[in-house]
Amino acid sequence: MKFEYFSTLARVFFLSLVFLSCAPKVDENLYLTKTHSVVSVFKNELQSNLLKAVQERGAENSIEVCSELSPKIEAKIASENNLQIRRVSEKFRNPNHEPDAWEKKVLQKWTEDLKNGKKLAVYSEIQNAEYRVMNPIVLENPNCLQCHGGFGDIKPGTLKKIQDKYPKDKAQDYKLGELRGAFSSRWKI
Repeated sequence: MKFEYFSTLARVFFLSLVFLSCAPKVDENLYLTKTHSVVSVFKNELQSNLLKAVQERGAENSIEVCSELSPKIEAKIASENNLQIRRVSEKFRNPNHEPDAWEKKVLQKWTEDLKNGKKLAVYSEIQNAEYRVMNPIVLENPNCLQCHGGFGDIKPGTLKKIQDKYPKDKAQDYKLGELRGAFSSRWKI
């Protein structure tokens, strides 16, 4: 009986070594560089379209930029770069932006880091044959408060359109400098 137990342990140990030696090696710097590039494109395209729409039509008539254009940008970037990318937030407006358990853990860590005066940094981890990367979105532009600020920041017409489109909206009452959410990326490895 003891021999069988040790024999089983030896097999498990041997198979573990084989598995670890066959596991794909991940060039984390390459993935971080690629992610930075992809997120920059996403962020710049979304921001430029949103700011242009707000300047031309006002915040009230620009809600569709985030609700309609952002998913198109996500899909385009994902297709061109062979990854999954989306925006996530604990205080999400669009239910598709609700974080999964891993994303939520990172967002909560960042919230604590901000409270403790720490600067937020990109977070990455290998998980389930994926290289996952979170890039923080900190609310830095006062224009964002027109849709994500407090009661005095959001005009009644804009608030009504938001409530009509997103009846379960949680993405309000932000102040400048707060964590709005993250760009979450997944690369298959």
